[in-house]
Amino acid sequence: MLFPYRAKILSLVVIVLVSFAQWTIANERVPRNMNAISDVEAGRVETARASWWGFDPADATKSMQAAMNCRAKRIVVEDMGQPWIVTTIHLPSEKEIIFEPGTIVEAKRGAFRGKGDCLFQARGCENLTVRGTGATFRMHKSDYHKPPYELAEWRHTLSIRGCENMLIEGLSLSESGGDGIYLGAGPDGATNSNVTIRNVVCDGNNRQGISVITAENLLIEDCVFRNTQGTAPQSGIDFEPNHSEERLVNCVLRNCCSENNAGHAYHIYLGYMNEQSPPVSIRFENCTSRGCQRYSTSVGVANRDGGHTVRGKIEYVGCRFEADVLAGVYIRGNEADGCRVRFADCEVIRRDEKETRLAPITIEAPKRPDLDVGNIEISNCIIQDTLVRQPIALIASPMTGLRNVTGSLTVKSPGKEHSYTLDAAQLDEWFPSQGLAARIPRFAFDWKKARLTVTDVSAANKGTTFRLRGDATWLVWGEADRPIKFAARLEPVGRHTPTTGVMSLTTPDGETTKLSPKVEGEQHVYCLTQPKTGPHRLHWQGDSKTTIRLVQCSAPVAILGGPLGINLFQPSGTLYFPVPDGVQRFALQITGQGTAETVKAIVRDASGRVVDQEDSISTPRVFIMERNKAARMEIWSVTLDRASKGVLEDVSIQTLGVPPIFSTMPGEAFVPSLLE
Repeated sequence: MLFPYRAKILSLVVIVLVSFAQWTIANERVPRNMNAISDVEAGRVETARASWWGFDPADATKSMQAAMNCRAKRIVVEDMGQPWIVTTIHLPSEKEIIFEPGTIVEAKRGAFRGKGDCLFQARGCENLTVRGTGATFRMHKSDYHKPPYELAEWRHTLSIRGCENMLIEGLSLSESGGDGIYLGAGPDGATNSNVTIRNVVCDGNNRQGISVITAENLLIEDCVFRNTQGTAPQSGIDFEPNHSEERLVNCVLRNCCSENNAGHAYHIYLGYMNEQSPPVSIRFENCTSRGCQRYSTSVGVANRDGGHTVRGKIEYVGCRFEADVLAGVYIRGNEADGCRVRFADCEVIRRDEKETRLAPITIEAPKRPDLDVGNIEISNCIIQDTLVRQPIALIASPMTGLRNVTGSLTVKSPGKEHSYTLDAAQLDEWFPSQGLAARIPRFAFDWKKARLTVTDVSAANKGTTFRLRGDATWLVWGEADRPIKFAARLEPVGRHTPTTGVMSLTTPDGETTKLSPKVEGEQHVYCLTQPKTGPHRLHWQGDSKTTIRLVQCSAPVAILGGPLGINLFQPSGTLYFPVPDGVQRFALQITGQGTAETVKAIVRDASGRVVDQEDSISTPRVFIMERNKAARMEIWSVTLDRASKGVLEDVSIQTLGVPPIFSTMPGEAFVPSLLE
């Protein structure tokens, strides 16, 4: 009668002893196998095991790095029953590295203090294969968002820079402080070439699942990008070069899924590229998206400085986008003669709980109203929409022409199905006012030849008072015998920490120097001890999370617009601009941001009479003005204020036919030289 009971006790004891032995082995250091290491270094072994160099459960960095650097062509990293805890591991060339199923490589807690510290780093590598079906690379994203860590977005799980002939296969990369995989420039700006990423899962990373900065002959297939959240853009994958000379050539995504990301499912931003950049070629085949919190695919082609866009082709073939939030497809800034954007045999499933202004496909024109929008093909595509509405929306100035848009589209909405041919007649029906306003050329304004409308330049003023975001330029009048002192206030957008940025000065003869500020309380104070007589150009380059405004200046000052005008943040007040003699017809283009950020604008002539006004401006609104007496120079104004609907945040102003120069005091206007 006692035997079954004793057997159970004996079995339990055996289980406890075995478990204890396994726990003891798993938590003990594994010593170096000197005989095996000697065989490797003598060239007698082609396949080495990482544990031959030892295993320390507290920190296995030295062992793993030594294995990576050994002479063997193939390295096997074993499942040790617990993670390999490491700091940065540098990957070698000419190797095949295999992580066994169940293997976990984990970032050491308390390490990775540097903003760019990565778990694995491949820099300038050639002929490298990293396989790991069932293996995981894991960091600790939540740690990097609090002290003692300094906030950053570059603590990637796997950083690949300037590598050639590389295969990444089967891995799961999670919880990075940056991207799951980063493909950036290598030594001397070298691009990545002939890289394949296959059967990889990027899960819960901070900035992107994958970021592609520069690559040629890149294949990403059968991969999943999910749960990206932490630092913008928070996309599944992002193609985003940092410099105009970088390359996105023959990049193919095939059979990939992007899901539950806080940003876009698929993101392309080519703002740093231009018409001199290598033409891009990016192709998505049979890719899907679902549950992402922004656009299913965002194609940003516009040049950020207002120049012409990069050429080439971006195409989506056989893709399915489940657009639960915002638009399914958003195409931003594509020129009618620029990069070709093509959708073929794709499906957009648009779901809305309430009416929205964002159509399933939204096209935003270049911000420059002198450029046409288009070069888009939408062929044999299907939209399934929960609302009855126009399937394509256009955000554009009425001066902007719409050209080179072709294809066919079937829309299925409640109780209705309709097929469209995207020809000139259909586009005219959807956008009847497009391109009807005659274009006004830009004013050729040479700031170095600008003059003032006042003769007394000794009185200090209160600065421009307006906040400019990310990038700002001013003109300051200088006198050779009068030092100039001005104070700026840097303010955050939202809860972000403002950055100082870089302030540079260009003199009337073209000499440029950087200015260092002196911090006095909440102000950054700059001094020009030996200005020259004439206009000086001040340029501040910050980031998009910081705004700057001049709160005081000892000399006349005005805001100077660039090719895309001026970018204001929460503007409230009046700006004065010159209308030179001989100018009869001119325009201001004022734009809010999206559908929620709006502004009220009132335009007045030189006498103060209201010429035109509009409330709740979000998309581009062009104020076209004409004057009968064009023989004299006048000072007109535009007043910006909070609209009756929406919120007042980002607002841009562009000028056509008049100089892009704005003062906050009408008596201190900068005007073109009489010789211009």
